[in-house]
Amino acid sequence: MTAPRNENRWHLLIHQLPPKPAYLRVKVSRRLAQIGALALKNTVYVLPASERALHEFRAVRSEIVAEAGDATVLGASLIEGLTDAQVEAMFREVRDADYAELAAQFEALLRVVGRKALSTERRVPLEVAAAGFERQLDAVTAIDFFNAPRRHLAVAQLQAIRNRLTPYERVVAPMEDARNYRARMWVTRQDLDVDRIASAWLIRRHIDPEAKFKFVNARGHKQHVREIQFDMHDGEFVRQSNVCTFEVLCRRFGLTGVDVMALSEIVHDMALKESRYNRPETEGVASVFNGLILRHKEDETRLQHGFELFDQLVAVLKTKVA
Repeated sequence: MTAPRNENRWHLLIHQLPPKPAYLRVKVSRRLAQIGALALKNTVYVLPASERALHEFRAVRSEIVAEAGDATVLGASLIEGLTDAQVEAMFREVRDADYAELAAQFEALLRVVGRKALSTERRVPLEVAAAGFERQLDAVTAIDFFNAPRRHLAVAQLQAIRNRLTPYERVVAPMEDARNYRARMWVTRQDLDVDRIASAWLIRRHIDPEAKFKFVNARGHKQHVREIQFDMHDGEFVRQSNVCTFEVLCRRFGLTGVDVMALSEIVHDMALKESRYNRPETEGVASVFNGLILRHKEDETRLQHGFELFDQLVAVLKTKVA
């Protein structure tokens, strides 16, 4: 009886380097690190199977062969010994270490930035440093094949730096103090969608614990004293071309918790129908949320169930970065 054929989940590079030139070992090691390859053995490296992985390994093999070394690239399935899940966990562990290193650098820069207004002389070198860190984060993210949980810590810290470095004249509005928004009536449009429900959750959980909400027909609504409008034309907090209302609230109130930043990525892709962040939770959350909207027509009911959904989601997100 013929054993069933397993689809190759991995690409392997097996190499043998010549003793000279001495720099070749360092060159190959650095190149393999740049493409995110994981060392299974001293001379055996693995990547998740993809056209890109195959291209990268072939390029490394060509460099080795050009220096009189030997290398083989092959597709593989794990049968005994390590399991697929164990190898995926090894990839995440390596990327988590990269993110932790970046997060430490971001934290140090954030202390330098501080909370006082920055002069141009101070801001420019810090912006250069932040841009360099952002490039490093992009490079690590590009080889984060299995969504290592610590990525969101580094992303949140970088966003906090960016919020502080943005010059006043380029900010939509100055940073807000949540103490000025307590026990207010928050007004938004009827027929709630994901951005408005998520924004209401953010307001209640992180800005105004005593917030009350009112849903109105945007046309002809006259704003009353102590009302705060969000996701409404001419409102205090509204979505922009490339960010949703939830993200605007996060930036204006300086909310940079890891769980909130992770949630903002999910809400962004759902609200703007993009795949900028492509988080693994987004598709499932979108399905559940669409069911909520189809099942409940009343805005108060949508808000109640939406709050429960986001509370549960944040509880899960927190475990991923604990």
